[in-house]
Amino acid sequence: MGINENDTIIDFHGLLSIHMPPYYNAIIEGVSTIMHVVSFSSWNGVKLHANHFLVADFLKNNRLKFKGFIISDWEGLEKLTNPRNSDKRLSVKLGVLPGIDMVSI
Repeated sequence: MGINENDTIIDFHGLLSIHMPPYYNAIIEGVSTIMHVVSFSSWNGVKLHANHFLVADFLKNNRLKFKGFIISDWEGLEKLTNPRNSDKRLSVKLGVLPGIDMVSI
């Protein structure tokens, strides 16, 4: 069992081989909405809601070419600033620029 809002320390190959298979399968089957690529967790210190490499480069544009809709986790953007929700504009910018299509607040 995992830890909620944890920081997964793993190289890219490990991330792909351990955590990505369910996403590959879902995208192949035609899923149109993804939420938990952007979660409260982090990958190597980068919050997933603001991870441009995983959301924009890997999921949407270059590798998987996902054309569907990406939804943030509930109040996920608020956790991008410290203290929490201290800069709403920055939080939205950090989440939307990587490719989140709908923000859950």
